[in-house]
Amino acid sequence: MSKEMQEKTIGFDSFPVEIIHDILRYLRKADMSTLYSCIRVNRNLCKLVIPYIWNNPMPNTYSLINLEIFINLFDEKDKNLLKNQYELDIDDTYQPLFNYTSYIKVLDPRGVRRAAFYWLKNYYVQKFPYSDIYVDFKNNPIIDIIEKSLLRIILKNSSKIENLILDFAEKYQDIPSCNIFLLKELQQGGEGGESNQSEQLSHGIREITKLSIMNPSLKRFDNIQEFLDLLPTICTNIKKIKFYDLFFIEPTMELKLCNVIKSQRNLTSINLTYNIFGLISVIRHQRNSLKKLVLRYIHHNDICLFNTFDQLINLEFLEINECFPINIILEPLIRANLKLVTLKIIDIEGIEGKYDLVESIIKSSGSTLKHLSLNIYVDLIEDKLPLSKLCPNLIHLDLKVSIRVIDEDDDIDVESKKQPTIFNYIDSLKHLKNLHLEFAFYVIGYFEEFDQYINFINFPSLRFISLKDQHYSSNFFKRWFEHFSTMFNKITFYIDSESDEYYFDPLDDFVQEMNDNGLSLVYTFDGYSNFVATDRILC
Repeated sequence: MSKEMQEKTIGFDSFPVEIIHDILRYLRKADMSTLYSCIRVNRNLCKLVIPYIWNNPMPNTYSLINLEIFINLFDEKDKNLLKNQYELDIDDTYQPLFNYTSYIKVLDPRGVRRAAFYWLKNYYVQKFPYSDIYVDFKNNPIIDIIEKSLLRIILKNSSKIENLILDFAEKYQDIPSCNIFLLKELQQGGEGGESNQSEQLSHGIREITKLSIMNPSLKRFDNIQEFLDLLPTICTNIKKIKFYDLFFIEPTMELKLCNVIKSQRNLTSINLTYNIFGLISVIRHQRNSLKKLVLRYIHHNDICLFNTFDQLINLEFLEINECFPINIILEPLIRANLKLVTLKIIDIEGIEGKYDLVESIIKSSGSTLKHLSLNIYVDLIEDKLPLSKLCPNLIHLDLKVSIRVIDEDDDIDVESKKQPTIFNYIDSLKHLKNLHLEFAFYVIGYFEEFDQYINFINFPSLRFISLKDQHYSSNFFKRWFEHFSTMFNKITFYIDSESDEYYFDPLDDFVQEMNDNGLSLVYTFDGYSNFVATDRILC
């Protein structure tokens, strides 16, 4: 066989396994339908794909899972109840090709209950197509049996549950007994010697590294309370904790969640949403290991509450989203002399009067800072150091630029000063690859010829740029295209579909004319216009 013929017969199996896994990880996030299609290619690829599909199979919205592949693993008692007492025609002889539960890494008990609920509804639709049988999601003994059986199987057979997601919303009622989560039923009444019990101890939720808790119920459910008491005693290797949408957290539950944080050996990430002040006070217990901190919608005036933030010297990622007053959070963080990689400060007030504090954190991070997101007022950065001097190694920059409402008595010459300010501020970032600028409150339209300054900025490494504004002008877009088409292969205009035809039609004609040059037009409904350039032309 010639060399040419041999090259033609090389199959997909010849790909390095590492590259295949990179592709499958991407498809797992972006295109599940293609991932399912990969199963049919051949047996070897099927074996590689199955763990990605079954990483987190339980539904968040309406979707069906073929529960028959699990039923043969149910306890005989549960199978008999379903078949004899509730008269379900279930096939417990089906033998699946894989032990699918061994691949599950994400456990969401609510998803398990939804899987049972949707399966039961579909079962009745198929068996009794003209019936109006009502399936109660909260109170249904059949769903209870299936849910508990599924949880037992997952917790017993999964090689390692990494991520536990708990939704305590009242609509879901209480969680199943914590004995299921801890596999106590198997340990106390199971068969086998000590080696078998030792093997079981490695399963369940003991080795989770991620914990998410949301939506605490207003009611006090016994199983939830008992579970939160036991959680810090059995899970001490959690790396990432996310508590969000905890609108109505009561003191007892807050204390239990504080114990969860304090009990972890090396917690690297904490994400807190809304006014859970007790949890903020215990962050200091993880000061040596904590690398990521996200605070959202925290409104509190107690300076002492945040004083210990000056101990968070190892932070690499900091996000502060609409917290008030922001200065009592920033001031202790300045004392920590942070070396951040990512800084995101999202404030509806545009960090008015607080920019000096933000600048101090940017300056202390210096060359380590790679990702920066800010809401700023144009006049507040007048005469400030440009980012190229503060953090020269930025790769990703996201700015929302606004204009303050200026009183007549304010000594601010808006017309003469503000046009070039924002571009002086961001110019000459040599490593910048991704730039997003959103101009709020008609910033572009407020200043004459504002768009022309874009021609003078120097970003030699830029791969993506997005310019977004509520003000619409076809001339702006045309000039931007003329400038950026010399640097980018693909340019798209995103235009509000309700824009005036007076502006709309000329731009539409221009896009048709330039279609061969990589220009396209997309209609949207958000009231904004958006200019996006991607795919840098490599010289």
